Amino acid sequence: MLKKSLKLMIIILLFFWINFTGYAKTYSNEQIDKIYNSFVLKLEKKYEKTKEISILKKLNIRLEDILKTKKLTSSTENIINRLIYLNNQYLSKLEDNIYKKFTDISRVDNSSQIKSENRIYDFLQKQANSFNKASYINDLINSWKRFYYTNKFFEYTKDNDIYKFVFSTYYKIDSWNYTQFKNKKWVIIYSDSIGYAFLENYTTEKKIRYSNPWNNLLWIVNDKKKYILEDNIYYLYKFSNYSHISDVYWFYLSDLIRFWYTPSKTLLYKDSKNKFNFVSKYNKIKLISSNDIFDIENKSLFLKILSDDLYYINKDYTNQLREIKDLTRNITRWKSDEEKIKIIYNYILSNISYSTNFKLTDYYIFSWPETYSRKSWVCEWYIKLTTYMLLFAWINNIEDIRWYVIDAKDFPKIWHAWLRIWNEYYDPTFDDPIWNINTKTYDEYKYFKLPKDLFYTNRFDYWKLPEYIKSLSLEKRKEIIFNNLAKLVDKYNWKNYLLLKPFEFRKKYNLPLKQLLTISDLKNILKYHYVDDYKFYDKNWNKRYITSIVYYTVTDDTIEKILADNFNYNIDGVYLFKWKDWNWNINYRLTNNVTIK
Repeated sequence: MLKKSLKLMIIILLFFWINFTGYAKTYSNEQIDKIYNSFVLKLEKKYEKTKEISILKKLNIRLEDILKTKKLTSSTENIINRLIYLNNQYLSKLEDNIYKKFTDISRVDNSSQIKSENRIYDFLQKQANSFNKASYINDLINSWKRFYYTNKFFEYTKDNDIYKFVFSTYYKIDSWNYTQFKNKKWVIIYSDSIGYAFLENYTTEKKIRYSNPWNNLLWIVNDKKKYILEDNIYYLYKFSNYSHISDVYWFYLSDLIRFWYTPSKTLLYKDSKNKFNFVSKYNKIKLISSNDIFDIENKSLFLKILSDDLYYINKDYTNQLREIKDLTRNITRWKSDEEKIKIIYNYILSNISYSTNFKLTDYYIFSWPETYSRKSWVCEWYIKLTTYMLLFAWINNIEDIRWYVIDAKDFPKIWHAWLRIWNEYYDPTFDDPIWNINTKTYDEYKYFKLPKDLFYTNRFDYWKLPEYIKSLSLEKRKEIIFNNLAKLVDKYNWKNYLLLKPFEFRKKYNLPLKQLLTISDLKNILKYHYVDDYKFYDKNWNKRYITSIVYYTVTDDTIEKILADNFNYNIDGVYLFKWKDWNWNINYRLTNNVTIK
């Protein structure tokens, strides 16, 4: 199985490497994303998640090695950096779903670890206590010699710790030669590997519990949280290469020598399989002072997204964080949790606009502080900035989610981001679209505080996305969403969800739920007139004149959008005119802003 996974990893590397070295071809981010997504889908089908994580981490190591050791063009570097970015994003999501339960920041969870370590010690102690020494060994012991029972690794117990003998030579003891050792003042051991032996020149080394190595190594860092608290500052440790020691619960400092590590500068790293590893090369990046987030309950989420932001950009954003913290608490002071969420959502939509002028190779787009300072960025950083503000407002039950919206034009190449707060879902990006010039009011938000089934009518978590949907046209995908919404109109009737307004409209006027509106439908339910050169006849055949009009030209293809965006499906006071102008051109005009004489 391992060979197959490595083969998959090598295939994707070779694909890009051939093009790096043999041809002058470049790839767009969309092409790179598509190839990478195809690669991880193959992994998902073949392996369980922990195995998949292991493979993708090896891929990261190989990609970073290429960056360091090869002379590359700028376009090649961009491709490699893009792959690393995609890999890190996907790894983060995989790991988050393996470890769903949030815990506070700590060096290691000691409770279960220490119990396991004690079992190892107790086992050795029990073996030593139950060991029956040969009579000639007892004779040697009575003549002042010290005796130790050891396992095959020459380990023994003493004062609740484990030690080992380190030696280069030994003398085997048997019943026929033991008397020659009576006058020598060294130790006797028994080991499962060599039997009884007399040690002449030796040293001993104390074995260290992984749960308590603080006087020997720099820190313990957990796999999911490569950030630690040191001198009241949270730091991110960025690394990829590390070495593994097979012992699950203990280690010897001498083991580090074979890795050429310096203990005082080495990290002890616990990976996703609860194995401990040693790291000698790493970057230490300052995140934030513990004083700045001392009253934030969900520190794990705060530090996770801050680590994501600063992984590629080593820059001190402390002052900006403090500014956001002060701003958040000023605008949400003395408010209920519901009011806080609404105020923060309003702030984001009033002060941040979606940008189309960016490059995915620019790492600054991966930073929420740039969203705050530039007032313009992309979906994921809408979500991150919103999350920071919610955490500063003491809203803690939050999940930032990044996967697929199926009616996006770039589906499935580009992912999207949204939020879960408690049991409701929010998408500030969709409530602040590119084409929206004026800021919306609260009652115009479509994606604010929705139940999951309604919110997910047009989106999927990555591993729940049906494969067949990827090959469908945009029109077919919109049809799926339309049908999903139609199924929920009775469940949420009178809840005033804007997403369901098209279906409530159909029910009100006895129109088919799953059929698109036509101009013929509007003729039957609206005030309808044929206008020729600003003149028409009312129902009493009186000639009327239109002196002013603000209108929307409608066709069968645009009715739904115009009704949703401009009338919220409220047609009280709305007219439909079949309009003939002075050039004999005919079109249909929809208006609620008209002056008639």
